[in-house]
Amino acid sequence: MVRVFLTTSAVIALIAPVLAIEVKFVNNCNRVVNLYDNTKTTSMKPGETVARTLNDGFEGMFRDGADPQATRE
Repeated sequence: MVRVFLTTSAVIALIAPVLAIEVKFVNNCNRVVNLYDNTKTTSMKPGETVARTLNDGFEGMFRDGADPQATRE
């Protein structure tokens, strides 16, 4: 299971519109997860955390591997 945490700063949100958001992925699996976001792949070892900044208007998805089929048997 990969957990996703969204973080924002309340102070910044009150001062100006949010133009980006940071997403943190935590690999809770007992194997390597190849986090793919339609542009690049990041290998995440078990227990590793990876942060990505998504700009305003981001459209995409995150999955394990670059294969367009999102499910595994």
